[in-house]
Amino acid sequence: MEIKELFKFLPFMCAGEIHVLDKNGNKIKTYVFSDKNASNQLDCLSRFSKAVATVDASLREGETTSGTVSYLP
Repeated sequence: MEIKELFKFLPFMCAGEIHVLDKNGNKIKTYVFSDKNASNQLDCLSRFSKAVATVDASLREGETTSGTVSYLP
């Protein structure tokens, strides 16, 4: 299911995914992010950035993150 499809069913408007990648760029884990308290696009991005930083803090050597976030008013 795409992120835009999720917005049809869920009460929040800020959602995305954070992917953990190994040193070769292969996806090894995905975290689903959502925040119903984001009041605008900038607030959504700020909250997503904090979530990414939390994931980054737990990475092993050679791992990195990628991801996407969407805000629909």
